[in-house]
Amino acid sequence: MEDFRLVTSVGDMGTTSVIDFSRGAGSRGCRSWRCSRVWRRGSSPFGQRDREYCSARHHRNTLHKALNANFENHEDLQSPLQKHVLQQAASTPFQLMKSAPDIIVIKGAPASGKSQTAKCLTRFFPNGVKIEVDNVRQMVVSVDWKNQAEHINLLHVSARLADEFLKLNFRPVIVVDTFSGDKIKNFMIVLKQLDASLRICVFSLHASEEALKKRLESRPTGEFKDFGISKKLNDDVLKIKQEGEHLIDTTSLLPNQTAEIIYTNIAASE
Repeated sequence: MEDFRLVTSVGDMGTTSVIDFSRGAGSRGCRSWRCSRVWRRGSSPFGQRDREYCSARHHRNTLHKALNANFENHEDLQSPLQKHVLQQAASTPFQLMKSAPDIIVIKGAPASGKSQTAKCLTRFFPNGVKIEVDNVRQMVVSVDWKNQAEHINLLHVSARLADEFLKLNFRPVIVVDTFSGDKIKNFMIVLKQLDASLRICVFSLHASEEALKKRLESRPTGEFKDFGISKKLNDDVLKIKQEGEHLIDTTSLLPNQTAEIIYTNIAASE
């Protein structure tokens, strides 16, 4: 049986709809699609729940017609949730993804857009997990943000935490950190030691000096605002690049746009 995911990321309420489909043998030997799960994240006219599920069986030609024509003759697809999802799919761009990767790494300097991009990316993966390494480091009562050895050790902890989530069938695990210097190299080694079969996608974000400075200045008091350190880490992103790493310039991008680029890149690489 083959699986794929349909995502509509544009809607009149700014929400994301996700449908998981399975394809198997239908009646009379025909191939059919089974709508196995439907999620609608964000504000919903169907109630307070973030997720709603439905199950139906329909031939792929029926699905194709429903996506590209009116809905009057498709009563088998007419639950309120399905209808709304398919209406979005008929009028907006969507991506197909057979399966999510195991790990998505988002790295970059402070103010490059890592955290907000990761937050936006989660809407594509209702069964995923987001680990911000800074949050793991903050668990240490006497955390020393300048202690590189401590940073490396807690990256190892984050790698093991990601592995535990995968064992519980949560995926992808989105890991967010600066990964300053070449820390990503050792992090990848630890992940592969835990499971050599992991499918890992790495995305490095960088921005212009002007954009970094503007974003840092707009941060609330108490948050990291050191432009000198941020600039150095931003420069390192361009200088130190691992094989297979994807570089994204976020200077003129909103976080949701960066997230869509990441999702599209992953879907295209399957």
